[in-house]
Amino acid sequence: MDEQVACVHCGQDWLRPFRRKDTGERFLLCPECDSLWPEGHDPHSETEHCLSEFVSAPAPGGAWDVIAPVERPDAGGADRESSPGPGAAGGGNRMPSAVRPRGRPSHEEVPVIEVGRVGRISSGDHSGKFVKVRELPDDPPSFLVLLAHDRGFRRGYGDYWVEDRASLEQFFAEGSWVVEWLGPRGATAG
Repeated sequence: MDEQVACVHCGQDWLRPFRRKDTGERFLLCPECDSLWPEGHDPHSETEHCLSEFVSAPAPGGAWDVIAPVERPDAGGADRESSPGPGAAGGGNRMPSAVRPRGRPSHEEVPVIEVGRVGRISSGDHSGKFVKVRELPDDPPSFLVLLAHDRGFRRGYGDYWVEDRASLEQFFAEGSWVVEWLGPRGATAG
């Protein structure tokens, strides 16, 4: 891969070439969100693949023990395996915060946030992932923002805590999220 391509799912890192140590199969991976593009798939389009499913065989150190980063070919034409270094996939060369896909809403727009309802992020950071906001029983209430690759929140699951409603609105705005809320109004999912 000669050009740097930003992850279309999270927009937080560059896609990097990796290979499976056991099969030699090559793919592009976002080290931030573990979204994966098998060799030959367009890295500028959405993907349904994630590292944990791609490396289905459990390894003692997890999926990262089954894969290795691939550097550009050396002078002899052979690919070199690189050391991951600090961080999960090699630290360094992190995506500049100013790099963002075009056409996102401005931070001043206040998104509609449906607490307790599953939605799909159709635009912004984490585009393509599913989101659900849970209100926590604090006084005043704080919120837990759940993210996953699938609607059932079984793949690529993660969460963020925000202090209050204003922080929740700011969190959505900073991610430039446009969310398509799923199911009938008032419906909740697991």
